[in-house]
Formats: sequence, structure tokens, C-alpha cells
Amino acid sequence: MKIYTITQDDKYKTLVDDEKVESLQEFATKLAFRETHLNSESDFYSVTYNSDDKKKKALSDFYTYFRPVLILSKTAYDELVFLQGLPRLRISSPRADDVAVFVSTVLTKAFDYEKSDYDKGPSGYVVYRPVLKLSPDRTETIFRIAESPQSLFVSQLFKDSVESKGLKGLKFREVECGI
Repeated sequence: MKIYTITQDDKYKTLVDDEKVESLQEFATKLAFRETHLNSESDFYSVTYNSDDKKKKALSDFYTYFRPVLILSKTAYDELVFLQGLPRLRISSPRADDVAVFVSTVLTKAFDYEKSDYDKGPSGYVVYRPVLKLSPDRTETIFRIAESPQSLFVSQLFKDSVESKGLKGLKFREVECGI
């Protein structure tokens, strides 16, 4: 079983908070550390393209800056049916049909403390190189781990689906995995 971390491909523009409204970045961080809860009826966030990205393409299907919130194109959302069960956030984005989902699945007992490279501080872990312990029968396509709640991990199925459908904007880095 292969597992990957995902980040946004730096060829594409990034999304940042719109200064006029509440910060999605702050909210996403609080969600990651279970300091708040999602209220999809009242919460509303506005994001814009990063003004520093003038020369980059605006055609990305994925935006990962707000992890564990993943912003994606409607096309990617429709194509990747396994994302459709994730909680959604209401957003205003440069593309009117972008979708924001909260990667709510957090695995416990999946972090290999002996093989991973990390520091433990008073407020939690700083993980430099995660090594995961997962049984081969795991079925999650996208998840987080308790020790690094802002990192997004995906399965081979997720990677293959993105690549076979020609969706753009993600970089995949394989994570060492064992049982």
C-alpha cells in the first residue's frame, strides 16, 4: 500500500485570505487542532489569489494552503466521488464554483514514533518526515494523523484518480509506510 502527502504544485497561483472577512487560515488551524467546530450554515470565508503570484497559472484544480481545508474546482469535486462525503465550507473564491472541504478523518495509532523524524514540544509535535504504520486493509483515500493534523495524506487510489482524470495542481510525495 502506498501513501502520499500532498501539497499544491508551485506552478499555480495560490489562494490566500481575503482581508475583508474572517480568516479561513485561522479557522482551518483551529479545526486541525480541534479548537473549534465546523458550522457549515453560518461560517463563510472569502479567498483571493495571492498577489505575489502574478506570473503563475490560475488553472489549478487544488489549493492546499488552508490545510486541513482543501479547496478544489467543481470539476475535481465531481470527478473524485470519495471527496463528496467530506464536510463542506461555504466560500467565495475567484472561481465561483470552487468547493471547500474539511478533511475530517484523523487516524490515531498510525504514526511510527521510532522511524519518523519529529520533535515533541509543549504544544504538540513538529513532524519533519512521517513514517506511518497502516494495515493493508485501510480504505481511507484522504486523511490526517493526530500527530500532524495539518498534513494531508492520500492513498494510491486518490493519486491514480487525480492523474487519470488529468486534474492539475497537486504534488505527491510518497511516505514510508509499514504495518
